[in-house]
Amino acid sequence: MLYNLSVLVQNLAIIKGENSMKSKHSFSVNFFVRSNRADFVRVPMYVRITVDGKGIDFSIKKFV
Repeated sequence: MLYNLSVLVQNLAIIKGENSMKSKHSFSVNFFVRSNRADFVRVPMYVRITVDGKGIDFSIKKFV
């Protein structure tokens, strides 16, 4: 998973260096909870980072 994160960071560097008027790249950051992994009190939060349709999910070690 750490390898995938480094690839996304490299892709972000490429996107940032290009002219935004000519690029056709997409980037999104979404926060969500997974209730199926919850105990009765707290629900873990996750983040999904997506660049050009390829993304990864990871826990941010926070609970709500």
